[in-house]
Amino acid sequence: MITHLPCGVAMKLNASFSLDASCPAACPLLADPTSKSKKEFCISKCVVADQCAYINAEAPVPDEKLGSCRGPIVPGCEEHSLDGTDTCLRCGAFRVLENGKCHLYYKKTAYGVLALLVVVVLVLLWILGDLMLRPATNETNLEDALNYRSKQKFRKPDSDGTGRHLYALSTNLCNTIIGGPGLALHFRFQAVLICWAAVVAASWVLLALLTDYDLLVLGTKEFGTAFRNCVLVAWGRSTQRRLMFVKESFVIIVYIFSVVGSIIFGIQQLRFYQQLDEQNDTMKDYAVIISDLPSLAGTEPVEQELKECLETSTSQTVVGVSICWAYREQKDTIHVEMMKSLHKQQGQRVTHFQQPVEEMGPFRRRLFEIEKMILSEGEEQEVSEAELKELVQSIRSSSMAFAVFDTEQARDEAVQLLSNGLIFRDHTVRVKAATLEPHGEPRTNQLLPSLIHWGQAWPVVRHSTMVIGAAADELARQANAVAQITSESDPIAWITGEDDDYVMPDFAPLPPPLPIPLAALTPWGAWGSSTSSSHRPFAVDPEVNVKLILWQGDICSLEVDALLAPVAAGYVPGCSTVFGRMLQHGGQDLMEELRHLDSCRSGEARSCKSYGMPCQRLLLTVGPKYKEKYQVAAQNTLNACYRECMQLLAESGLKTVAIPCFWYSKGFPLDEQVHVALRTLRRCIEKLYASIDAVVLVAGNAAELELFESLLPLYFPRTDHEAMHASSVLPESCWNEWGEVSMEERRIRVSQHLISEQEDCEDSDLWFGGDDDKSFLHARDDADFAAMKRLEGTMINASSIEEAGHICLRYLRRAREIQSLSEPSRFVYQSGQDCFGRHVVILLGARLPPLGLQDERTIPLFVKELEALQREKFLLLYVNSEVDNTDTSILEVLQEMLAVIQAKFRNSLAQLLVLHPGFMFRAAFALGRAITEEAASVWHDSVYLESIADLASVLNASRLYLPDFVRYSEDGILLADVDSFVQKFESYALQRSMGQQLIEYAWPCTFIVPFLAEPCAVIFLFSRIFMLLVGSHPELKVWECRNWLAALDLELGRYADCLVNVYLATMVFLFPGGYTQWIFFYLAVSHIYIYVYDHYRVLRVVPRATFSSMNIDFCAQALLAPACGILLVAIIFKGNCMAGSYCLDAAPLLSTCFFAFLAHCAIHIFLLSCLVPLFGLREKGYRKDAKKYSEVAASEPCSWFSANPIHCLRSKFVFNHSPPCSYFMAGLESKMEVNESIGCFFKENAAVVEDARSYYMPKWRDVNTFLRKWLV
Repeated sequence: MITHLPCGVAMKLNASFSLDASCPAACPLLADPTSKSKKEFCISKCVVADQCAYINAEAPVPDEKLGSCRGPIVPGCEEHSLDGTDTCLRCGAFRVLENGKCHLYYKKTAYGVLALLVVVVLVLLWILGDLMLRPATNETNLEDALNYRSKQKFRKPDSDGTGRHLYALSTNLCNTIIGGPGLALHFRFQAVLICWAAVVAASWVLLALLTDYDLLVLGTKEFGTAFRNCVLVAWGRSTQRRLMFVKESFVIIVYIFSVVGSIIFGIQQLRFYQQLDEQNDTMKDYAVIISDLPSLAGTEPVEQELKECLETSTSQTVVGVSICWAYREQKDTIHVEMMKSLHKQQGQRVTHFQQPVEEMGPFRRRLFEIEKMILSEGEEQEVSEAELKELVQSIRSSSMAFAVFDTEQARDEAVQLLSNGLIFRDHTVRVKAATLEPHGEPRTNQLLPSLIHWGQAWPVVRHSTMVIGAAADELARQANAVAQITSESDPIAWITGEDDDYVMPDFAPLPPPLPIPLAALTPWGAWGSSTSSSHRPFAVDPEVNVKLILWQGDICSLEVDALLAPVAAGYVPGCSTVFGRMLQHGGQDLMEELRHLDSCRSGEARSCKSYGMPCQRLLLTVGPKYKEKYQVAAQNTLNACYRECMQLLAESGLKTVAIPCFWYSKGFPLDEQVHVALRTLRRCIEKLYASIDAVVLVAGNAAELELFESLLPLYFPRTDHEAMHASSVLPESCWNEWGEVSMEERRIRVSQHLISEQEDCEDSDLWFGGDDDKSFLHARDDADFAAMKRLEGTMINASSIEEAGHICLRYLRRAREIQSLSEPSRFVYQSGQDCFGRHVVILLGARLPPLGLQDERTIPLFVKELEALQREKFLLLYVNSEVDNTDTSILEVLQEMLAVIQAKFRNSLAQLLVLHPGFMFRAAFALGRAITEEAASVWHDSVYLESIADLASVLNASRLYLPDFVRYSEDGILLADVDSFVQKFESYALQRSMGQQLIEYAWPCTFIVPFLAEPCAVIFLFSRIFMLLVGSHPELKVWECRNWLAALDLELGRYADCLVNVYLATMVFLFPGGYTQWIFFYLAVSHIYIYVYDHYRVLRVVPRATFSSMNIDFCAQALLAPACGILLVAIIFKGNCMAGSYCLDAAPLLSTCFFAFLAHCAIHIFLLSCLVPLFGLREKGYRKDAKKYSEVAASEPCSWFSANPIHCLRSKFVFNHSPPCSYFMAGLESKMEVNESIGCFFKENAAVVEDARSYYMPKWRDVNTFLRKWLV
């Protein structure tokens, strides 16, 4: 790290410079020559003060405090003076130039506005002071209103006869049901969010401590001078690239953890909700919803009539019926009268004498009149009982009603009996179990703020239920259809090689395809002339090539003699497969013939007629089941499939055949299929040359066509150059005459050259000890096995040092027999030296041999290149550029190479350098480091180089020969000149700036400030101000005082706050990692405070409410999908152009991110909607200790009857009950009376209320008393 800078030397800044590097005292200022006219990026030199203007005319001001030359700084200036001072020539808008400085033009206006705001604040303080100085003239009603506020709060049931007490502050709201199960789900949601944020923050910190501490500071270092900015950007860019793999891996883990966790959490929430429903007896357990009732007149006793009809039809005891009445037009009058009647039962409180208005000052008098207009309802409009009775009787019923049974079991039996409907007044009405509670307001219970009365709320709920029911019916219909297909279809067991496990799908028939003649297709080619070479496995043969055709299209439309109809073992053919399309064309005739064919094993072939296709016959064959452990066996079985079909073709007198390129995708790697198919067809055409006229390989899409075109020259070369290239990458002989992989196990018996000549080998240093291994001379059971391991084993799987020595000897001996590769195919070579004179060996991953080949040349040639350097020190540079990340065979080759180096060349290898490491490479190396105990191993000494610039800091890249595909441009362009959105967004300077803006916006503005202000304003300030107002206005009626001092209703809007914060937190993964731990730590801390605040607010502030459904919680869970979608977008975006991965431009990258986001949200919500319910509790039982309705109603004031205002009025005026049904209003439960004959069982004992004076705001006299007490 460079910390001291020389004088007068122009330095190209990079990450090797220290951020705090300083110039010597002789030239203390850093000058940057970069300007609008001079494009020299990140070049700096140490100069004296007089040289600042000469070096850069745009930065002429010497600043000894900063230690650099800078441009002039004048706030509000548009054109600066470049004379070396901080002066301005022209100011911007709203500013005026005075003495080279810019001053606000409207400064006086701004001061006037500020003064006005000060005056407004002073007036508000004066009003508050006047309120505090007024005499208390309404203390009795104020105390009553505060007691009413206290009675409205959540209270425990009266279990000991002492009244309903407040819940303790230590109550666990995650599992205690005080406001319905929906409230408990809400607090559980917040608790899980806190845990998630804490786990992510802790995991990120732990990852940084275990890997690289720069993860915690990347993006957080402050910008400053031009020198510091250049060094910081260079350091940030290289560090960001170096650690991108670590961050990408972490985000993937967080994404998986979040998605899986959210699904598991959804299951837990559902099961918790269902367990609460099973363990607690509530009002909804006893009620049914009756819908489609006819419109009934209010003068008739329809409740009693409907009750008797239900009891007759179900033989169950019905407690009562509560009908919903359509009273929208009369709702205001009804609600006002119900409220008045309840409040008037306590009578008007006696108040103090009101201060005469004429004795008030002019300010207080005017203020008092304004307050009176706001607080008072004015003249009370009296409605007589006769008028109210007439009004109630004029209301007609809606189509909904509730009936209450004595037990839950009786309710369920009634619902089952009335599943086909109930006949009432010649109308069929529907009956179903209730799912919601009668508590609370419709907007909180039913999520529909616009619906005021019951008669309109329930139709919407019914509609939602119908939608859910329709979805369930559709799923059931599909499941039934699948069951019918499974039971009614005939098995054709031989197609899959199973007994009776496969069911032939019922495909829709297709019309005959339009025939395509074979003459319209172009043969592969007949270039060059026939050659023969003993070392070339596939020579140029124009006569063979002309019989091969590669074509893209529908195989069923070709006019050939036969089509190869392949089916893979254990694979169910769908309509999108080749065999599926053939079945569609063949129809029932083909299906019938298939049922009568003899059984066929894997690797065998059968022939049948073609129905509805231009060909004559179908050659059916069953492919292998692929397992990696039996790779060779699967290849040979596939070889047998092609061979048997070709021989059957020749035996049947058929000349032309069409074969699909790919037809088996269940585990069998496509690249291996290509090689097996091509070499087998080449040998079959040679063997059956006279019997075959044409073989057509049919590609289903452009990708298949391109892959076959790239590999066909290996097996069907058209020129000597292609044949020579094929011989360099294909083994000389590992197949028999039909292209089948040959394993001559007994060949090792006579291979004395392999076993017995170790002592004569000049490479004696390869022998690691042990006696001569001549197992075949001794009667040992494992002789064949040990010799085979020496013949075909690898260094990776070597179980002993002795075995590794045999394998290394084999590689060296093989290397001396092989000629070097031609220049275009070279994957390893020496090129240049480092500064210490050590040779550099370059290994190109992109030029390693094709996939799927059993190559015996790659490792030997690699060993041959290193053999000359085993006595000298050398560096190995592995270039991972343009390497396919999905190619795992390249990683296997690399592991074998590194194992050879560790065994033979470890003392000669100075260091392993990796340029452009990809995701798979990093993962493999991370695993290698984890399982390698030796500290000095190749795995632990490797160094990643993210760019050519990083390579130049280690080696002189100009002296190295690197192919063109390795070199690419680096940064050094102004951000404004970058055209690509991706490059702009991924630039370190912009990334750092956006990350800083995100965390500044999130903390504290969004995460904590609103929730600190909420209790101050909503809970404390407003309530205290209205207490002062109510206490000074004795003309207010009792219900008016209570309404003004009632607390705000509880609602579940906190879900939205939580989700917004989560969205902001997940966005941090798009920016440098230094902000990650902080934003998740702030998220956890802020939501701990929010949880505590909500906990206190529920237990001590808000009036009682009940949230009986989990609809809101489900919506919140569904809205977690976008948060997980943001994580997926971060994975895609940050992985773009990472070394060895995909690299998309702006438009395709943004499109990919957008559609991936939408796809995730859709799948996530689908899983929540369809998968999560499958894990819910299914069995419903009836507890032995289940309560009856009367027991629940005795402790619960809000019932299906008391919550219905029209039902309560009809009980008084129509049925003349004594006492009538009492209307429920939170805080006035003490006025409810018992009448068991009509289902009213609740009686309130004396409620324990808080001390009302604890709410009071201190008066001025209290302040004076306090000061005198403590100051005297």
